Amino acid sequence: MKKTILFLVLSTAFLLSTLSVKAQNVWLNASTNQSTVTTCNGYFYDDGGPTGSYSNSYDYWVAFCPTDTSLNRVSLTFENADIHISDSIFFYRGIGVNYAKALPYDAEGDTPTGDGNFPFTVTQLLSRPIESPIIEPNGCMTVRFKSSTKNVGSGWKAKIECIGRCQYPVAALDTFFIKFDSVTGTMSHRPVRYFEDTTWNDYHDSILERDPYYAIDICKGDSVILVAKTVFPDNNSTYHQSDSTCIFYWGLGGSDIDTVSFTPRSDGHRWKDAIGYDLTLSVLDTMNGGCKNRNSLPIRLRTAINPIKTVSPLPDMCSGQKYQLNVSHSSNSSITLDSIDFSRKEVQRFDSTIFIPDGPNCGSGGVTVPYYSPVTFTEFPSGAVLRKKDDVVSLCMTIEHSWIGDLGFRIICPNGQSTVLKWNTHQNSSHLGRVIDDVSGGCDPSIIQNYTCCAMNPTFDSNCDCSPGTGWTYCFSNQYLSNPQGTLGNGGSATTTTNIMSPGGIIDSTHILDTTQYFQTPAQTGVTISSTSPFFTGPADSVDLNGFATLIGCPLNGEWNLEIYDNWGGDNGFVFAWWLALNNSSAANWTYQVGLDTVMWNGPFISSIASDKGEIFPPVDSCGNYKYNIGIVDDFGCTWDTITHLNVVCSPTPNLGPDTAVCETVDVLLDPHFPNATKYSWEPTGDTTSTIVAHAAKNTNDTVIYAVQIMNTNGKTYCYGLDSINLIVHPPVIASFSTSKSPLEGCEPLEFTLNSTSENAAQFDWTVGGQKAYTANPSFSFPYGSYDVKLKVTSPEGCTDSIRQDYFINVYKSPKAEFSWTPLNPSVTVPTISFINLTTPDDATNQYHWKIQKAKQSPLIENIFGKTPSYTWIAAPGANTTGDYSVSLDAYSVNTAPSGFVYECHDTISKVITIINDSLIFPNVLTPNGDGINDVFTIRNLIDGQAYPDNEFSIYNRLGKRIFFRQDLRSGEDVWDPNKTNSPSGTYYYHFVGRGPVKNVDFNGVIEVLRN
Repeated sequence: MKKTILFLVLSTAFLLSTLSVKAQNVWLNASTNQSTVTTCNGYFYDDGGPTGSYSNSYDYWVAFCPTDTSLNRVSLTFENADIHISDSIFFYRGIGVNYAKALPYDAEGDTPTGDGNFPFTVTQLLSRPIESPIIEPNGCMTVRFKSSTKNVGSGWKAKIECIGRCQYPVAALDTFFIKFDSVTGTMSHRPVRYFEDTTWNDYHDSILERDPYYAIDICKGDSVILVAKTVFPDNNSTYHQSDSTCIFYWGLGGSDIDTVSFTPRSDGHRWKDAIGYDLTLSVLDTMNGGCKNRNSLPIRLRTAINPIKTVSPLPDMCSGQKYQLNVSHSSNSSITLDSIDFSRKEVQRFDSTIFIPDGPNCGSGGVTVPYYSPVTFTEFPSGAVLRKKDDVVSLCMTIEHSWIGDLGFRIICPNGQSTVLKWNTHQNSSHLGRVIDDVSGGCDPSIIQNYTCCAMNPTFDSNCDCSPGTGWTYCFSNQYLSNPQGTLGNGGSATTTTNIMSPGGIIDSTHILDTTQYFQTPAQTGVTISSTSPFFTGPADSVDLNGFATLIGCPLNGEWNLEIYDNWGGDNGFVFAWWLALNNSSAANWTYQVGLDTVMWNGPFISSIASDKGEIFPPVDSCGNYKYNIGIVDDFGCTWDTITHLNVVCSPTPNLGPDTAVCETVDVLLDPHFPNATKYSWEPTGDTTSTIVAHAAKNTNDTVIYAVQIMNTNGKTYCYGLDSINLIVHPPVIASFSTSKSPLEGCEPLEFTLNSTSENAAQFDWTVGGQKAYTANPSFSFPYGSYDVKLKVTSPEGCTDSIRQDYFINVYKSPKAEFSWTPLNPSVTVPTISFINLTTPDDATNQYHWKIQKAKQSPLIENIFGKTPSYTWIAAPGANTTGDYSVSLDAYSVNTAPSGFVYECHDTISKVITIINDSLIFPNVLTPNGDGINDVFTIRNLIDGQAYPDNEFSIYNRLGKRIFFRQDLRSGEDVWDPNKTNSPSGTYYYHFVGRGPVKNVDFNGVIEVLRN
């Protein structure tokens, strides 16, 4: 450790003997810059020296050469280094900063090319010695350091050595090791991890100490094969090196389990105790005299054990709620983890002021009662035992007592083995601490009650003062010696006679900084022991007390007891506290903590919300007892599991539904839809039934809140559910209406309007007969029949009311007048028709009134009554009956309404009857001279008679050739004009075909055309 000052307080003689070995310490500063130092031992520091930090902004170098350049070369081993990332350290073979001779190899021996600007990292410095290469003839090496203007580090401490001209191998581990899992029986490759412990120097807070190491992290019970990866930085400089020429020495945490192999792999090994072990690897090259690696390869094997200490029973919970599980070292966690701190050294303390019984004065029958108090260790691995006497680091006590020669001390381990720390020799009258001496002695009141001094009343006797004095701390130890020779025995001289046991034993250690006496081994020789001693039951003899050797084999865990025996009356004292420090020599001298990596939650309704937290959230409809498997993965990749259970009680889930709007005086059933619960509680009614009926009082016009709380329980856990509903009470709505006419009676179609006179109505729903309407004042038209009227109205708040009037509307049938006649086309020859009554419905109660025009162009009407009369037109003298005549039919019914009114329901239809002229007259001579008389071929009564609307007319000459043709003659312009056909005088033939509603005709004739 760099710059750690060990304040070993030694005598002058011891200091002189230590300094007789000379060494040369070199600081890299302005005075040594660009100088050459010839030495084979000492230390190399930055310009801050052992205790300070290096300076800013300098660039210095110094060369180191061996004392015998023909046999040796220089090596630097960096025991500590703290170099800021902005600063650089370089190495060159030979003397001077010749870039061509730069040494840019890294910790694994790789040698990348470069111009010397390849600064080493702190990790590279601490992982292996930096050596002048074997090819350098003078064995020298140059170190250059460049500091920047930024923050500085505390620097370095490097040991200077000279080594032989031998190709030293570099011991190194491969990046993996092989692990055999004791649970699954599988083999896997696991990474070798690299760490650096960093601590601040005990005496200089600005100095950072680094302790790098490689970690082999396994689970308890695993077997391990380690794999070496030897580096040969000087390979082929003199001869070729390889693993096949090397022997590998594996130190597996104890001399009894060290192994030797001729391959880079160690034998498989499983460690008994789940603690930390220091492992070592040495590589011996068997060629050219056998060179062994010089680098220190710190390897720590760290074992993880099951960290699960307790699994707290999960409390019953209600469904629909969340429960969070956590895994931590806290005692209130769901799963409590042990603080797995594998410590080599543990201290237990008994911290209570206890009076030391005054020897034979305190007892009966001459039996002396000793001081006796325990401390208990549980921190060591199960089965760990004391392997050597130095495993008892120290036993200390804070005590005051007069006449040290009267006291004897013994430590007893858990299995009953013991060792005597000091005999009660009666040979020394020195005091321990600053005492208040009582010559009459004293006893512990809890042991004897009949002693008058220092008993139930400590101030009873003025000659007896039982108040404690001032305790000083005294320690027994095999490891911390205060005599100059560092051997067992007398503690040397003392400055006073009040703080030393003699002829040997314990020395005051209270004042560490102002006394030359610190710890002393508990050893005495040549002391005659009386056979009456409580610690020795055999014959008188001379006993050599050899420290704590008699405790070897004691269990470390368990109850350790301190006995103090006062073998002479007339003095007294107190023990204020005592403590015992034990060491597990089978474990490494460092501690480690196995951290928590991941927690795996497996069970229903559970999810991970953090690396160490899980959340159970069962739905409200899920209840019962559920099992949860919880796996814990630690930082070493070990998996540990446990099981816990959770009982989920069904939470009530009342559901009163949405808020309900009601109108005054309406009753509403409130049902939470959760039957068979343990308890119901309603507000504001105070009911305890599962359902209630809420009544909306008259004139409430307000909101009433109803709430129900339901309880469900399994006898231990009570789960509650709450729901509420707003009962909104609205004012009523009143349905009423009026009509546009009254009563609603009449002939069809009856048209009318209904008018709502409702109060507080916003919506209207009319049902009139089979018709619907949704306006306040709808209009209707109804045919024959009787109809009901219903009105439903809704208020703006949703309240409803309705009114119904049955047979409120009475509509009487109106016949639909319709008629025809036969023949459809009466002629002048037969001007009589018979009427066909087509009125619907053909009801026997119908009445019929016919109005017939008697003559053409005359308003005279003849009235005829009856269902199907006949009628004949008679022409006036000198006229004919050809033409159009108006005929109307008034069909009606007569109805007596419930109101007493009589309603005649009429329907009238009018039609025109045409009498056609079927008597055609053809001319026989035409004189087309343009005088307008007999110029064209005109068929009289054809056009205006309308008897033959479908016709064909042809003119032929004498040769039979058709010279004129017309079809469907409709007007005078359609006749034959001989001028238009350039027909000369002569005889012509005509042919006429007529088709009409009465009959069809076919005429042939001759016509003469006469021209002047």
